Amino acid sequence: MISIKKRSRGRTEDGLPNPIDIHIGKRIYQRRRLLNMSQEELAKHLRLTFQQIQKYEKGDNRVSGSRLWMISRILQVPIDYFFANMDQKTIREGENLLSSSKFSAPYTSNYDIMQRNDVLELITAYLNSRHKEITELLKTAIIKLSRKIK
Repeated sequence: MISIKKRSRGRTEDGLPNPIDIHIGKRIYQRRRLLNMSQEELAKHLRLTFQQIQKYEKGDNRVSGSRLWMISRILQVPIDYFFANMDQKTIREGENLLSSSKFSAPYTSNYDIMQRNDVLELITAYLNSRHKEITELLKTAIIKLSRKIK
């Protein structure tokens, strides 16, 4: 008798989290960091544990529609923020999880520079008006870029 491994709801064939859930988690993480909010603070607003927020941010646990709405209110962004800047690979992998891709609309995206930690640090420093730190971050970024160009 051949056993067929059942795919968990919303996961890939090999049991990994849905790439779209991972993308949403990254967007939650980015916005939370930009607001200088800890996982504990976000969890408190949602009446959850910080471990649950960690699972959301890694994409290990899926965020329900109502919970995503609450998160969008707390983080002060529209719902579509969580789906913005999704790369083509994530979109293709997400579409592959559909039983029929005829229902998926074409989607285009550019690389999301907000995925980079140095950009997040720079924006956070700017939002917190830490001018000296901004100057240092810019110097570091310029040095890194000049090395890549050479």
